[in-house]
Amino acid sequence: MGEGHTGKIYFLSERGRRSTPRVVRKRSEPPSGSPPEGRRPSPQETTWLSRALFIEGMYFTLLWLAEGTDFFAFEPDSPLRQWIYSFFPAEIFVAAMAIVGAYQLQRHAGERDVFPLVAAGGLVLLALERLTLLIAGGFRHDLTPGERLEITAMGICMCVGVWTVSHSLRYRADR
Repeated sequence: MGEGHTGKIYFLSERGRRSTPRVVRKRSEPPSGSPPEGRRPSPQETTWLSRALFIEGMYFTLLWLAEGTDFFAFEPDSPLRQWIYSFFPAEIFVAAMAIVGAYQLQRHAGERDVFPLVAAGGLVLLALERLTLLIAGGFRHDLTPGERLEITAMGICMCVGVWTVSHSLRYRADR
């Protein structure tokens, strides 16, 4: 071999000893309370949300169309009937916002979401108003099957409104 140390001998002489201490890296953990990834809504979720908004808009439109043509009518006493009818403009406005918002959400998801958010706020407020009315009426008399169905429909309206706001916030958080 030559005059100096060979690589093999040098390697064996340092065996078992660490020349420099290893630094252990800790993984950074996401702060507690925040979502793990900030998941952006998928195109399929956006499609389903726009369909749900469209259905809610059509629900309010058909509800008032049926009420106006006396296809069916509410049976409450006169003051309560007037109170329900006083929300007609608000419910038609929310129906129009939901239909336009569904179109806007389908075409421009995450870019322009003014109409879906206005519709979401309206859906939540109208659902709370009607739920309060129906549940308060349930304390005075037994609920009819139509009123029970209305409670279910208003629960769905509230869920779609919250889902719309959540969808918009997740899009904005990912930017």
